This record gives sequence, structure tokens and C-alpha cells, in this order.
Amino acid sequence: MIEFKLWENPQNYRFGAYGIVIFNNNCATKIFAPRKDKPETNMNDVYKSEVEAYEKIWKTGEAEELQKITPKFFGEVKEHEVIKVRNRNPDNNKMVISELPPEFESKRAYKMEYVKSPFKKLGLLFSKEREYIKNHLTENGFSETSIGPLRDTIITLFKNHNIRHVIDADVAIDKERGKIWFIDFGIEEHVIEHE
Repeated sequence: MIEFKLWENPQNYRFGAYGIVIFNNNCATKIFAPRKDKPETNMNDVYKSEVEAYEKIWKTGEAEELQKITPKFFGEVKEHEVIKVRNRNPDNNKMVISELPPEFESKRAYKMEYVKSPFKKLGLLFSKEREYIKNHLTENGFSETSIGPLRDTIITLFKNHNIRHVIDADVAIDKERGKIWFIDFGIEEHVIEHE
């Protein structure tokens, strides 16, 4: 059973375009939920594309150099693994354990390393943040940093490993630890429009 304590801290979860990401200790679990405005097959395609990309980086070793800049991938949540949520009952303030709403299906969920630093879309970075990321990539042996704007650098870096959906990626910067992480990328382009 995977158990999440949503009441402890609002930082324990984030809703996104694809569902919800729940943080528990050193693990983040991304749970995909269907959207009324998109067909089920589209959601499955997005999920499979992301999982394949993480597996390429962390399991097969085909894109091993990207391990330096992506959270460690722990794998898919198995269908039999029940996801429970601990929360407080608003009527009596007692602790309750319940399953996630049915739209959050564990058959489309995966786990990865929890990154405490906040994530931002590439297009929303300040110039100093872009400069820091480019310098970090250069210092870590990524030669693609010489090709021009940061967005083009990141797209090329991932595409060199046949990970083609990067346009919607987010990045986190942890200057204290000297680390950056990218998330929200996939093997193929299967975009669900943000609202």
C-alpha cells in the first residue's frame, strides 16, 4: 500500500494538467487522471511516452548521461498496489484513510525521486536561471550547450537520445547542492493542452 499524508503540508501534492503528483519522503508519485476534454487513448499515450523516456534513462542505460539531470526513476506503480490517502475528516477532525478518487487510477502512475526545489516551465525562467542551467550543463560535459538559446539546447540534448517531447518540460535548480533536474518529457509528442 502507498500511503500519503495530505493534511500535514500543502507541499505534499500538486495538481497538474495530467493528474496529481504526491510527495512522500524521498519519493514522488505521478498519478494520471482522465480529462473530460481529451480521449482516454491520449492520456494513455502521454503516460506511456513519459514512462518509456524514464526507462530509457534509468533502466536500459540508452540515455545514461541524462541521469545527471533527471530525478531517479523508481518504476510504475503496480495495478494491485492500492493508493490510500490519510486525511482529516472536516466534520470531526479525526484521521481517516481513504482511497484516491476513482479518476486517479493506479494503473497509470509511476514513482520517481522527490525533488524539493520548485519546478518551472523552461519558458518562464529568468535570464540568470537560464545562464546557471547552461553553465551547469557545460560543467557536466554536455557539449550541446554551444548551440544557442537554452530551449534549443535542452531539446537537442534530449532528442540526441530519441526523447522527442521536451517542449513542455519543467526544470528545478538547487544551487546549494549544485544540481538541476528536468521532468515532464517523453519519447513522443502527445501534448494535452494546459487550461
